Amino acid sequence: MTTTDPESRAMKNNGKIDVAYNMQSSVDNKHKLIVTLDVVNDVNDRVNYPRWFQKQMKYYQKTKTES
Repeated sequence: MTTTDPESRAMKNNGKIDVAYNMQSSVDNKHKLIVTLDVVNDVNDRVNYPRWFQKQMKYYQKTKTES
């Protein structure tokens, strides 16, 4: 793929193939701050979605109890 970043992967992006990473994030609606961020080199979101979802739920449950 690339000699400068061997951990990156070829991924489809807007109909083109790019050498990239897969990133997911969530933002707090009240404060507009990033509360979760995960960057992986897996091409498919399905593999990582449960973990990302759990991170988001953990954050929102914590903020709900602090309110």
